[in-house]
Amino acid sequence: MIKKILILLFTFCLVYPVVFRFLPNVAFRTIYGIIGTLILVFSKKQQLVIGNNVLKVVYALLAVLIFAIVSNIVNGTTESQFIYLIYSFILVFLAAYVVTRMIKSVHKRVDFDLISTYIIAAATLQCLLSALMVLIPSFGTFMLETLTKPESAGSVAAGKSFRLLGVGAQFVTLGIINSFALLMIVDKLKDKHSIKTTLLLFLLFIFITIIGSMMSRTTILGVAIGLVLMFVFNRFQIQRYIKPIIFGAFFVALLYFVALPASTKAKFDNYFEFGFEMFYTYDKGGELTTTSTDELREMLLIQPDNWKTWLIGDGYFDDPFRPFFYYKDTDVGYFRLIFYFGIFGCIIYTYYQYQIIWQANLRTNRKHQVFFIFCFILFLILSIKVFVEVISVFMMFLFSEDEIESNDCMQDTGSTQRHRLIKKNYATS
Repeated sequence: MIKKILILLFTFCLVYPVVFRFLPNVAFRTIYGIIGTLILVFSKKQQLVIGNNVLKVVYALLAVLIFAIVSNIVNGTTESQFIYLIYSFILVFLAAYVVTRMIKSVHKRVDFDLISTYIIAAATLQCLLSALMVLIPSFGTFMLETLTKPESAGSVAAGKSFRLLGVGAQFVTLGIINSFALLMIVDKLKDKHSIKTTLLLFLLFIFITIIGSMMSRTTILGVAIGLVLMFVFNRFQIQRYIKPIIFGAFFVALLYFVALPASTKAKFDNYFEFGFEMFYTYDKGGELTTTSTDELREMLLIQPDNWKTWLIGDGYFDDPFRPFFYYKDTDVGYFRLIFYFGIFGCIIYTYYQYQIIWQANLRTNRKHQVFFIFCFILFLILSIKVFVEVISVFMMFLFSEDEIESNDCMQDTGSTQRHRLIKKNYATS
């Protein structure tokens, strides 16, 4: 159990770039990425075979870097956001190697089921920690002052934030990770489980939806795509979920209306209104809108006004004169990419993210292929709202051994069939 908890914590720090305040700008995953390097260098037993799946991702990354460098040269800028990608890729790759080796040592296998379980557990832990930071003010202060970057450390306990804060990541990053975790839960629901396991998965889906939305309303996109994926998997066979849905709804209602004291519910009122603002505005004005969607409409109007920017960009991703501000004051993912290195750079970057997701798919069992397709669709939709990078969520899947185990089983089955054929021929001769 202790080893599994340790794997969960390492997975958490891989998915969320947790930073210790006493080590400025050094994420914990950077530390065990370095550890992974040392293991590979000095251990004779450990070997890292870089297959075609990883190489295809690297080739796509190099293409992004080329476009970034060309844009910098043409525009005479020194923006290093995308040049930093190679450094980030190597560290996350090595950190994922360490975590998957830990999974292998404890579970004797590394596959989609185990990797997705730990990522879901990490997202659940994030939501739990976020809620506890509100319920226990001293705990919230400690987490924010120890494991959160200074610019994100506004005190939740003092009520200075209108949304729940997380550990290691904030705002839309939390929503992106929540969304992919929700799709992983839906993928697990497509398999037959006991009522107890199915109920647990539904409760996790509801928990991440509610708490996750209070952290970032982007989580709602994951809920929407997850429900569509659930419909695709089941093809109208919703009856298998009726009992878990009823039990889950009853449990949540019982928890909220009976178990939680009024003082606790009062603490979450503002956060709940933030997370589900669209339903509040619909109730008041008949429109499913939020302040974020209104801002998004305005940002979608901020587009390049010349062909040079459309083709090669301006070489800026962030505002060069105002720190912590986006270039042209737009948060739209596609337009931020276009303003940086043009429409072709935007396409290449999208292809790079596609390669990460698709090569992860090729490393796992084919029954998960629809899940990965929906993950890429989710990425495309999220990019309308914000700049998205999926490497921390999907990197571990590149070390999955599903496909290797599947090929081994096919070879074993073939050998068994040949053995039976030889035995049959021998018996009849």
